[in-house]
Amino acid sequence: MKIQGSIPTTCPPEKALHLLRDPNVLGKIAPDGFLFSEPVAETIAFTFRRRIGVILLNLAGHISLRQTTGVAESHIDIQADHRIGGGVSIGLNVTPHIGPDGSKTLSWTGTMEARGLTARIVKDRAAEADRIVKTLFERLARQAEI
Repeated sequence: MKIQGSIPTTCPPEKALHLLRDPNVLGKIAPDGFLFSEPVAETIAFTFRRRIGVILLNLAGHISLRQTTGVAESHIDIQADHRIGGGVSIGLNVTPHIGPDGSKTLSWTGTMEARGLTARIVKDRAAEADRIVKTLFERLARQAEI
């Protein structure tokens, strides 16, 4: 499943991307259900527990952020396994943009793949996955403005 979107921001988008490395910030901005651990190298472990309709998602995984020196674009990898089998993989390329009028935008594009039992759950909830990612970036931009 493809995931893409963008949001306007008043802060430098690079500042927002930098905050993705801080588990305390992630804990403040993540949609309900996420708990984050302290980072190890470029990886932050998490658990996610949330009821979506009649289904209870109970995932454990990690987030890693790769940023190439001199390149504005970053890549976020999210890997999570469901406690009863299957899992989810999300890969996002995140790009900050500054328009000709000086307006700032943070955009993302990528894919989400689910396997096992989680695939059946997520397949029917594609809009929910999009909403979770958009909520994360909206809250990230607001946190960066503080």
